[in-house]
Amino acid sequence: MDAATLDPYRVEVELPEPEGSGSDSDEEMDVAAGKKVWYSYGAKLGERPKNGTAKLYRFLIPHAVTAPEKQLESRTMSVGITDLAKRSKEGPLVISIYVKVGVPWTVLQPSVQHAFLRSGRVTQKASLLDETPATGDLSLICKDGSRVPAHAAVLAGIPYFQSKLKNDWSGADWNMHKRLDVHLPCPVDQKVVGAFLRFAYADAAPLRHIEPFEAAALQDLFSLAESTDFTALCGNVKNHVQVTEENATSWLEWLLKEHGPIARKISRKVKRVVKREVKRSFEEEQFWADINDEQLAILNKAAKRRKTVKAPDCS
Repeated sequence: MDAATLDPYRVEVELPEPEGSGSDSDEEMDVAAGKKVWYSYGAKLGERPKNGTAKLYRFLIPHAVTAPEKQLESRTMSVGITDLAKRSKEGPLVISIYVKVGVPWTVLQPSVQHAFLRSGRVTQKASLLDETPATGDLSLICKDGSRVPAHAAVLAGIPYFQSKLKNDWSGADWNMHKRLDVHLPCPVDQKVVGAFLRFAYADAAPLRHIEPFEAAALQDLFSLAESTDFTALCGNVKNHVQVTEENATSWLEWLLKEHGPIARKISRKVKRVVKREVKRSFEEEQFWADINDEQLAILNKAAKRRKTVKAPDCS
């Protein structure tokens, strides 16, 4: 049973096994037509009914319509109330229920059918990552010389590897029994390569093994994504980064190197932290007592430059 999230509902659907190029083909839709879609609901009963009674709940079925009226389908469920030994004598009785409602695939709106098919392909793509040791046809070389297996068919969706497949690797004698060694455009360790592949294989939580404050690993991952033109991963890393007073210096040094527009969003996170730290330091007398003439000259120059930039245009 695969799952897809179509906000605000958690939807579980029994999907067909997609074959071919991955498009929403007529064949896939025909196979899916015989399936059933399951909607899961959570609800709480907040009243205090008598023991042995039942409560009726009516559930609307999102995205499922009944022609020709095009009204949302609904189901009515009866939930029985039993005696609970631990229930409080004061206040309402709260009972949590979990209901799964099944509807035929054919009553779903077409756009939702396609969304389910796409989610099924993503799930299957992610499961391929566990099979790379047995079925991978190339190896990514880490900076320590170790090798991480992968599938060329998955990496071909990334511009850097797509170019390699068309040019450098064309005609090469390689398969899952004789893997092609691939050197990455920038040296990174296995942890970073693992996160890179989890994102490439559409893992639901590709950065779960890298903490937001691990500056070095995230910098390497961003650089690898940037050098392979994997823009989506750059954005994911940018959102994951947590800049702290402890790692701000490392991020500043990294930002001094050439990076694309997405890195500027990390720069804004760094500025917020550095600004807070500098402002606090400026308010301490000891800071001014310890500063030397060279450092003072740099601060003075920066302040004057800022003042010039802010000066109004009197022309």
